[in-house]
Amino acid sequence: MFCVISLSASMAKAQTSGTCGDNLTWTITGSGRYQTLTISGTGEMDNYFSGGPISPWYYNTSLETIVIEDGVTSIGSWAFLNCQHITSISIPNSVASIGAGAFNSCSDLISVIIPSGVPSIGDYTFTSCYKLTSITIPNSVTSIGKWAFVDCDGLTSITIPESVKFIGEYAFYHSNFLTSIIIPNGVLSIGKRTFYACYHLTSVIIPNSVLSIGEGAFEACYGLTSVTIPNSVTSIGDDAFASCDNVTSITIQAITPPSIERYTFWHITDTVLVTVPCVSESAYRSVPYWRDFANIVADNNCEAVCEDVVAALRAENAALKVDITAYKKQIANLENEVARNQLDIDYLYNVQESLYRQIAELQQELRECKNDTRTFSPSEIASQEINIFPQPVQNELFIHSENGMKKVEIFDTSGHTVGATLVLAHSQEQGQSLWLPLRTSINVSHLPAGVYLLKIETDKGVKTERFVKK
Repeated sequence: MFCVISLSASMAKAQTSGTCGDNLTWTITGSGRYQTLTISGTGEMDNYFSGGPISPWYYNTSLETIVIEDGVTSIGSWAFLNCQHITSISIPNSVASIGAGAFNSCSDLISVIIPSGVPSIGDYTFTSCYKLTSITIPNSVTSIGKWAFVDCDGLTSITIPESVKFIGEYAFYHSNFLTSIIIPNGVLSIGKRTFYACYHLTSVIIPNSVLSIGEGAFEACYGLTSVTIPNSVTSIGDDAFASCDNVTSITIQAITPPSIERYTFWHITDTVLVTVPCVSESAYRSVPYWRDFANIVADNNCEAVCEDVVAALRAENAALKVDITAYKKQIANLENEVARNQLDIDYLYNVQESLYRQIAELQQELRECKNDTRTFSPSEIASQEINIFPQPVQNELFIHSENGMKKVEIFDTSGHTVGATLVLAHSQEQGQSLWLPLRTSINVSHLPAGVYLLKIETDKGVKTERFVKK
């Protein structure tokens, strides 16, 4: 393996020019330890890999300066891996993306200005850039990848723009001279071991957008003396603040205790003072692992908290009133619609009743014209159509017949008369035609549940129908 690396290094030293993209060329000028790599042309740079293929200048320890000329649109993955003695690099505004691991192990690199337009800092981009003291991140960047700034011992502070919404696991792992960090509002989670072993970190601001703090996120941050956890946080992972031996106070703003694990605050539960919302002191003292703290106290902001709760309840009440008003309006509209539909139904029933009357009168006139005195046969009686509904019935039973009805009786299954008998036809006056109704109803609400027989006498005869009372 050693021979392969030496051969690759010597080959890289031997080359002074070539291509590094479809329309890109590279040249190395200078001599000794002060050589300059210049990349020219237009378009994207080739991507390289830590396991091969490698860049033409891989492990070139003579390179001190890199100049990327305007027109280059990307810096390839692992492009400058192990170019250990590079101290400066010029990146033009034409560059729109920087690949993963691009400056990995450029241990002498001092400063970098990322051009506006680059959307992300990829995984492993600045890992082991031990002397990196200054980096400018533009507002175009929305994410910082995992292991991006691991072992960047020269960084004492870094400004992360508000545009950043994601910070990956191990992003600042063991950047142990980092003293302060402001996490942008909008970041939803602090990942696993993001700031692990940042020994000199004394100040961290966690915004109210963060929902979770991952496992070991601030473990072994010996410089921290106090921590404020906003009310947005609902969970804190195991070892998140373990071995933060100099932390003396933790302020928790969440009214509902966030879930924590057995070793989330390992080694400091006996000494640290935990301040919680005054309305939640008993809750923190009773839930698992929070109750392991020896010193939990309520803040002195009860009045403000209560005012906030009252304000929230009032706002909720106002919203409910608006909803109730809207629902009442909907109900009124539905009731009006039902009323309109009922009027339509009543109108149709009246029209139908009028038509039944006209038909009955026409049938009577027809019988009188024909002097019709015949009797109806059993088959004719059986064929006459009679409709009863609803089935089963609760209160009112409706009866429709195609022939005029004279009388309606109800019997139980043993043949006994039950309920009232409807007499629908009376002796006609002289010179008056007898009108027999085609539609009627009978109230059966008083009947016990069961099966009954309905005997209906019409001008054609008698027919029996069955109905069910529920």
